[in-house]
Amino acid sequence: MRLCNVAMVAMFFLMCFTTADVLIRKFVPGGTSAMDIFKDSDYVTNFSLVVVIFCGFAYLETQHGHIRVDILINLFPRVPKKILEGLMPIIGAIVLFFLAYAFFSTIGNTMAANKVSVNLHIPQWPFELIAGVSMLFYGIAVLFNGIVHLAEKKKAIEEPEACSTEG
Repeated sequence: MRLCNVAMVAMFFLMCFTTADVLIRKFVPGGTSAMDIFKDSDYVTNFSLVVVIFCGFAYLETQHGHIRVDILINLFPRVPKKILEGLMPIIGAIVLFFLAYAFFSTIGNTMAANKVSVNLHIPQWPFELIAGVSMLFYGIAVLFNGIVHLAEKKKAIEEPEACSTEG
């Protein structure tokens, strides 16, 4: 089963879970102890979205699926344009590594503060760890693609473009 299919199935169950939560809030006054899971629906939804969304970033980068906006880059001459196209992913990777570090640095504080969901007592720190690891892998994928892109562009700059001999 492809990764995107797994994500779609997870999102479907998340949608069903949220719908059930809304219906129970509307039609069951006070709820029962068996419905405690729905009292933590905000936490479960947030934790699930961390897993589904953050884990998809690196995969999408390996598939070259992220959106690029290159309006300003296209205004540059050929050589600076090629260099910027290679350097921007490297700068982006550095930012992603800082973001991963930020996630990792908060785990200790989260564990010390014992941050958990209200009723189910689901700890928050594993999801910060998943987000940090996901950002680390995403940064590695962006860095790798940037280096490959830079090497390809360097080769393209050094080789003269072929001229057409048709007249």
